[in-house]
Amino acid sequence: MRMRIRRAGAVAAAAAVVVITLGGCGSAKTEKVAEAVKGSPSSPAGGFDVEAAAKKADPAPYSAQMNAETYVGNRLAMTMTGRADINVPTSVRMRMRTASDVPADQAIDMEMIGTPDATYGRGKLGKFSTDGGWAKMPAGSGQGATQDFAKYTRMMLDLGPSARKGVEQQGGEPAYRLSGTLTQDKVRKIDPTLYNNMRSRNMEKIDCDLWINKAGRVVRLEQWMGIKGLSGHNIVVLKDFGVPVKITAPPASEIKPLGG
Repeated sequence: MRMRIRRAGAVAAAAAVVVITLGGCGSAKTEKVAEAVKGSPSSPAGGFDVEAAAKKADPAPYSAQMNAETYVGNRLAMTMTGRADINVPTSVRMRMRTASDVPADQAIDMEMIGTPDATYGRGKLGKFSTDGGWAKMPAGSGQGATQDFAKYTRMMLDLGPSARKGVEQQGGEPAYRLSGTLTQDKVRKIDPTLYNNMRSRNMEKIDCDLWINKAGRVVRLEQWMGIKGLSGHNIVVLKDFGVPVKITAPPASEIKPLGG
């Protein structure tokens, strides 16, 4: 039982990292894990100039379907699915669910809304529930982040030739994979929220992979981190790009305390 409780705590920590860093890459302190879930091997078929693709990427806001998986060790611990606006301050609507083997009193099944000012949740969070309303989440649980993948693409490209791994197939289309390690100092220059998150968790570096399509948009990212002594691995797939969804906070009348 101790192992299961410890794992559930790690799951919650991993979920917080996903919410905070959906706009960029995750924090890493341990070796990469779950390599089997990575994309297919690099191939010259469908190759393209990743620098040119990044430069021509449209900076206008758009939205994408996001499907995220969080692994603790090599086990799937949590999924998050929903839609997010890109190239704007945090604007996401997601459903977060823990794996079926997490004890009922520690399981999470929540609908999450992220806005530039706050994060809200509705559903079950361990032994607590929102009783049908929305709970405003604690400070630092996601607000203030920016879904701006262009900055991270540029930072990965600036790592030089060693970060350029070639073209792979992602979602039935060619995508160029960039892979590298970023320091706190590099992150501080483009994303203060992520930088502060790294500092609070004593994470000195970031391990990150990005897959970029011919339009210069990120279609997949992977991130690795240390969570309470365990290795964590996030995978986020983006697809079905469209117009911004303009997510707003719930009405004040529907916001309730998170009670047991």
